[in-house]
Amino acid sequence: MNSPLAWMAIFLTLGILAGNVIHIPLIFVVLTAILFSLIGLFALRRKIISLITLSATIFFIGFLLLQTGQIYPANHVKNFTPIEPESVYVEGLVINEPQLNRASYGQTKIDLTLSANFFQKGDIKQRVIGKIKVFISGEKPEQLNYGDRILINGLLSQSKGPTNPGQFDYLQYLKRRGIFSILWAKSYNVVILGKKAGNPLFGVIYFVRNNIKKITHSHLPSEMANFLNAVLLGQRQDVNIELNDNFMKTGTVHLLAVSGLHVGLLIFLIMLIFKIVRIPRRANILATILFLIFYAILTSGRPSVIRATIMAIVVLFGLLIDREPSIWNSLGLAAIIILGFDPHALFDAGFQLSFVSVASILYIMPKLESLFYYDKKLSLLFMNKWKKCLIKAICVSVAAWMGTFPFILYNFNIVTPIAILVNLFAVPLTFSIITSSIPFIVFSAFAPFVGKIFAGTTWLFCSMLFKVTDVFSRFPLSYFYLPRPSIFLIFVYYIFIIALIENKRLKVSAGKIAVIGLALINIIVWQNALKQNDSKLRVCFLDVGHGDSIFIEFPYGGNMLIDAGEGINSDMGRNVVLPFLRSKGINIIDTVVLTHPDSDHVGGLASVVKELKVRHIFDNGVRAENQAYHNFQDAVIRRGLGSSVLKRGDLIRGIKDTDLICLNPPKEWAGSTNVKANDGSLVVKVKYRDVDLLFCADIEQKAIINVLKYEQMLGAELIMMPHHGEKLTQAGKVLIERVNPKYAVISQGKAPKEILNTEEMESFLLAEGIEVFRTNRDGAIFVVTDGKSIYVDNFRRD
Repeated sequence: MNSPLAWMAIFLTLGILAGNVIHIPLIFVVLTAILFSLIGLFALRRKIISLITLSATIFFIGFLLLQTGQIYPANHVKNFTPIEPESVYVEGLVINEPQLNRASYGQTKIDLTLSANFFQKGDIKQRVIGKIKVFISGEKPEQLNYGDRILINGLLSQSKGPTNPGQFDYLQYLKRRGIFSILWAKSYNVVILGKKAGNPLFGVIYFVRNNIKKITHSHLPSEMANFLNAVLLGQRQDVNIELNDNFMKTGTVHLLAVSGLHVGLLIFLIMLIFKIVRIPRRANILATILFLIFYAILTSGRPSVIRATIMAIVVLFGLLIDREPSIWNSLGLAAIIILGFDPHALFDAGFQLSFVSVASILYIMPKLESLFYYDKKLSLLFMNKWKKCLIKAICVSVAAWMGTFPFILYNFNIVTPIAILVNLFAVPLTFSIITSSIPFIVFSAFAPFVGKIFAGTTWLFCSMLFKVTDVFSRFPLSYFYLPRPSIFLIFVYYIFIIALIENKRLKVSAGKIAVIGLALINIIVWQNALKQNDSKLRVCFLDVGHGDSIFIEFPYGGNMLIDAGEGINSDMGRNVVLPFLRSKGINIIDTVVLTHPDSDHVGGLASVVKELKVRHIFDNGVRAENQAYHNFQDAVIRRGLGSSVLKRGDLIRGIKDTDLICLNPPKEWAGSTNVKANDGSLVVKVKYRDVDLLFCADIEQKAIINVLKYEQMLGAELIMMPHHGEKLTQAGKVLIERVNPKYAVISQGKAPKEILNTEEMESFLLAEGIEVFRTNRDGAIFVVTDGKSIYVDNFRRD
């Protein structure tokens, strides 16, 4: 076994994965691990048996690590945290650098992590342990720093998971960091009890980090400064959204995360500087190792940094003792150390991509290089040094893409074929940015004039990199979205890659393996295509808070998006609608319907129109002066789209077996000042064979009375209640009686006042024998019908 640590890491990983899906009493796992260890000790001379028992022991250690990591003491704050928000007092220590963000209505929002010491609810105060995620809002919040001891009064609740498919899972994100509680507070309810109570080393770290940020922001435009802080410090939270999207679409988002590229360059520069000042070789290596440890802490100890740092230290230590280290062993050691301290890191996308990319380069790249040098004549053609470097760069890019492709698709639903080409430009430019930014920061602190020169160089390289990613992101088929693949499919993919590389050992021609692979791809593609074009009509009511967003998939193909929620204070188009559509592999929207231009309906559509191809847009013909509507119109104009106006009696044609008719507003209301904006909302009825669905948008009294004129046409199996289910009027009761639905959907936010306003409506619906679904309680709501029967389910089945 040439790389024992790599194999140990693999079995440790398998044990952690097993511990995540299988629940076995811990005593049984402990006894099994001990049993295999004893067998291994007694069978040391029998190589095969000892290897099997050692592997099994490591497997069960991984299992134990995850299971024991989920056991918390009785006084852990998670055991006192209510499901729904309740007022509490918490005393604790700020253990990270508080982040300031601009919230809505001109207020400032601070988010920080608090290590809780005391917890008080009512008259009961008790000592606790554990971390709490804290959000503080206010007009002028007091400056908080790492190491501050504070007393805070706010609303404490358990962290919540996603309410829509494809949405970011904040619950799991916090859970992996050992956080189960969230506290919302106002700035005037925060009292600072003491300063500088934290670890002095971390105090120095945050001091250095803040000064680097000040230097970058004082010499570079905000967009570039934030990018540089991401590349050097791992601070990605302030990176421009559009810039981040360009990196994602070109498969170069890994450059925004501090990784082996950054660490390797820093080692080169630090050792070069130490060599110039004539520090002895061994002292040079030791000083570099100490600097790497400091840098890993400076960048918040992310998995990719820790992995690169451990591997670098192993290599440097090998140089120190004049012994060549095994790269596979150093990679395995890095995984063992990280997972040993935090087994939950295995489920972090950053950890997965960091290790898989390095393993792919180590395993796949030699095979790719051998293809270029297989033929002697071809080999002579590439003997030139620069040509060899180019070939190596191409092989690294291809190998990394092949290896990480399934994990990127699984975590982000995106495929970026252009990445192989873009990385050939982006990596050298990032290398140049880091090279120029280090003297820029150092000299800016001691010799500002010299620092400005390097700042200009950094600006130039950043501009070039931004232009490269922007241009390549616009190429046709540079990226596209697909549904998340199954674990089994990912497993099959890697078996296929291994078979290709090991074809000689397996004594199977690469051509046969390639044919089998292409056949599997065709089966998968056509299977998904047939699923998307079956005879069922599907509707999803997304949870976008106070607002509406409905996605309809028509039988035999075609789709429609009705509204997309808020877009100013919280962009539901970007945060909810787009992740949902991407999780389904949808790259084209056939029809967008804007019911009316209120911000909680039109806001998110700007992001949707910018990001996806839209074929047709329908609206009610009303223009608005709010910023959300202007953003939508700007996106429509930029994409060269037009819109058609729907009025009462209009039909949307061209969908097999499905009729769509507009029931509101009447044509004579156009331009009338006597009609409220909500009453001008589009009301759409969808009829698929024997099943009818009625979408009422935000209509109120006047429009409801108008819609009632349709009498017999109103009958439907499901109704989306008008105006978020608020204001039950006599006309509203008549509408419900005429529609006579089996199901009712209410799309609303979580504000207590909003919920209170719908209590009367919900009580009336339940009294009528109608099953009620609410997005703020049930999450996304799914409707499936074959035109005869109808099935309704919700995302939060608990």
